[in-house]
Amino acid sequence: LTLPVDAPDETKTVAADANLKQVLSDVFADTTKSTVEITLPAGEFSLKDETAEGSTSFKGKTIIFNGKSAEESSYLNTKTTDTGNEHGSDYSFDGAKAVVFKNMTINLGNTNFNGFVRPEKMVFENCVINGMGSYWGTGSVLFVNCKFNNDNGYNLWLYSGTSFEFEGCTFTSAKGRFIHAYQTEADGNITVKVTDCTFKGGEINKAAVAIKKNNGNIWDVTITNATLDNVNELYKVNAPEDPAGTTKDYSNTKVTVNGKLVFKGDSEITE
Repeated sequence: LTLPVDAPDETKTVAADANLKQVLSDVFADTTKSTVEITLPAGEFSLKDETAEGSTSFKGKTIIFNGKSAEESSYLNTKTTDTGNEHGSDYSFDGAKAVVFKNMTINLGNTNFNGFVRPEKMVFENCVINGMGSYWGTGSVLFVNCKFNNDNGYNLWLYSGTSFEFEGCTFTSAKGRFIHAYQTEADGNITVKVTDCTFKGGEINKAAVAIKKNNGNIWDVTITNATLDNVNELYKVNAPEDPAGTTKDYSNTKVTVNGKLVFKGDSEITE
């Protein structure tokens, strides 16, 4: 796979006790360098508690983390309290051009409104993602051959970001909640592409892709070659949740399954 990010100016292999923030700061002290790939050994790593909210230490930079394997290398990004917003999430990559995680486990916990705040682009390849994330930056997000696991809720909310692609991923949810396509603060078009993915439910509950209209956001969802295991619906589009007296235009909301348009605006297309 050729990743949709810049090639690294420098590749560094670090020890298990490495201070990642210092490693990155040292690389980018050379202002001619904009992209670094960090090869990680077995162990648990994190930048979250080392970066204050509002920090933009790596603004405009591309950071690639390449773990030893998803079984051996992990990144910790948990949140202790549901703040109802981004506060308490991981600000390490605020303003970064791109952040890539490869061959790692990402541990997010189950607190609402957690994730990675404001990188421009994110890529996850061959990762295990435990718990539930909501914040995925401000632009495109790509998941390739990832395994999502959650015993308590959705595998992920698509709460921030403008486009999401899932290729060859497996979603396992004990509560039968998988992809939650829902944003409240944005007001624009969001695309979602789900290709060759499997959804496994511990119980019958939500659709594989649960789409919620809100604040004028237009979802354009394409699903191709999905496999459902103990999941009774591939997608579900809920009625708008806008305040009384508010009129938003959702006529361009679309769902396409295996090349066929099956939902548009507020109606199923059965022909």
